[in-house]
Amino acid sequence: MAIASDAELARLAALQSYKVLDTPAERVFDSIVRLAASISSTPTALISFVDGDRQWFKAKVGLEATQTPRDISFCTHAIGSDDLFIVPDATRDPRFASNPLVTEGPGIRFYAGAPLITLAGQALGTLCVIDYVPRDFTPEEQQALRDLSQYVMAQLELRKRLTQFTQADPARQRTVATVRSAIDKNEFFLHYQPTVDLRTGHIARLEALLRWQSPQRGLFPPLEILPILEESGLIVEVGSWIFRRAAQDYRQWLEQSLEVPRMSLNITALQLQHPDIVMLIEQAMREPGRPPMFLDLEIPEAVLLGSTPEAITRIAEIQQLGVGITVDDLGADEAALHNLARLPIDSVKLDSRLVSEITRSTAHLQRVGAVIDAAHSHGLQVTAKGVETVEQRRLLGSLQCDQIQGCLIAPPAPADEVGAILLSDKTSKAREWGFLLQELVHPG
Repeated sequence: MAIASDAELARLAALQSYKVLDTPAERVFDSIVRLAASISSTPTALISFVDGDRQWFKAKVGLEATQTPRDISFCTHAIGSDDLFIVPDATRDPRFASNPLVTEGPGIRFYAGAPLITLAGQALGTLCVIDYVPRDFTPEEQQALRDLSQYVMAQLELRKRLTQFTQADPARQRTVATVRSAIDKNEFFLHYQPTVDLRTGHIARLEALLRWQSPQRGLFPPLEILPILEESGLIVEVGSWIFRRAAQDYRQWLEQSLEVPRMSLNITALQLQHPDIVMLIEQAMREPGRPPMFLDLEIPEAVLLGSTPEAITRIAEIQQLGVGITVDDLGADEAALHNLARLPIDSVKLDSRLVSEITRSTAHLQRVGAVIDAAHSHGLQVTAKGVETVEQRRLLGSLQCDQIQGCLIAPPAPADEVGAILLSDKTSKAREWGFLLQELVHPG
């Protein structure tokens, strides 16, 4: 048996540190291999890790085996490559022409593998696609495989971080296990709440709001969900699901011939740090052969003010996709608003506590008016959330607030009820809001 080099020993130690070998299947990795196979039009795709004497498959589509010997694996060659390792026709390649994986079952002819490379530059394995006929691999397919391999590594880094985060804390371990189980059992779902434009009386946006129905605890209070996801680090995975689910609902409404407004989704600091966040957003917005989703992202004020230059650059890249950027939970600090106005944003959303105060005193009303005026001076739209009374709506209209959201308009509703809300926007409720708008403009 050959003695492993120091570099190989370090690579194997790195692989072990991710604690991924011989673990159960996970939906996020299964989704990646299905996407890789679909994009490349191949029958087989694998996430493969190259151990000391084998390659083991964390996720697979189109193959029954769970591992193969390392000495005959294509991925062993791929992890020695700095970029994609492509074999157009294995029968014409001297390295593989007599390989039993080629001459016998499964009869591999085409292989393309993107190494899964750690931050330290060590290749743990590959994301690979396989076909049983020779073929070319287009530049677009090659780039997609590179991008998806980076997404695999981002998930592995998150797993490692979670392990380090929880290993000395049983309570955190239980939290992560609970969230992971909720993901696997489809306990998360979305509700949608409309935002109404005070100038037109029509729905301008639908905000997707995450809900969690636990068999043990019942429906989690909404304010508890985000801290749990952020503490566990699983907000990235759940956030990716939110993008996909919201896009699916959006397109289903379009297919029902409904006039669907912009979709608004919330995003956290941890999600902004994800290296593939721009790609994930673009994939949700633009699905081949289907209508695009028009999207806004809501980012908390504190996150934006504390963002690094890299995060700001990423937000600007997202904005260039046609995504509107909204500052959520804006407080009454005009100085903060001036700082925010230097960032790539399009609108602001007033904290509901500010809205609740405007009927209490003239001072509160004037403070909110000053914030709205300052936002308008920077070319920013203003939305007030938490609007619960007709008097709040009337005062916000007098302050030239652009949009409102709250239970006065409509509470959050499941996706199967949104169609009726959108239809009513064109009929009775549109007329009702139109009359109320006239009252704002011409009181009495």
